[in-house]
Amino acid sequence: MKAPRLLRLGVAVALLPALPVVLSGCACTTVGYINTDPIAVKIVGSLPDGAILSACLDDGCTPAEVAIDGDGRLGIPQEQPYRSGDSINPPTIARVVVTMSDGTTLVDERLDVRTAPDNPIRSCPGPFHFED
Repeated sequence: MKAPRLLRLGVAVALLPALPVVLSGCACTTVGYINTDPIAVKIVGSLPDGAILSACLDDGCTPAEVAIDGDGRLGIPQEQPYRSGDSINPPTIARVVVTMSDGTTLVDERLDVRTAPDNPIRSCPGPFHFED
């Protein structure tokens, strides 16, 4: 006995979500991955005495003061006041500003924040880390 046309159509529609898995040979498991690690920036050389280092994430953000560790690295936290939105989404930028106490700006740089996937299946979005 032949299945009714409506039943055959229902089976075809039910199997439709499996099509990408069959065609690609894999299924993406991580959806909506967020990395909340601080964004690392390396400061090469030393800052002049009295210099104030500020940084923020995203275009259009307002830099806030941040400290440098002993190796010349700063970690820009992914929290207010360092980011303008609720979270950052790659690709994004880090803005680093060096000013003197009198308000003179020495440096105002926008740096690309690069990411690298930690997911073995490159075609799937998922875990990633921020590159130095």
